[in-house]
Amino acid sequence: MRDFEQRMATMRSRADDMQEKIAEVSVRVESEEGEVAVTVSVGGALTGTEFGPEARRVGRQGVGRLDRAGRTARSRGGQRGRVV
Repeated sequence: MRDFEQRMATMRSRADDMQEKIAEVSVRVESEEGEVAVTVSVGGALTGTEFGPEARRVGRQGVGRLDRAGRTARSRGGQRGRVV
């Protein structure tokens, strides 16, 4: 029984380590013109939005819409969804 408990503890520890590593994985994508960049977690949650200098070309209203969309996506971060 002790051997079994040791193996289970080892497996639990490895699983915990793997979950931590997976949680750290993210992808950052930037638009071709550099207006906006987004970072998405492995689970599909939006974790970051950055606006580059080229964002001025889309105007204040355009940046505002992008910012609101980013905030909405972040607030739903716990909900896993498809990354488009």
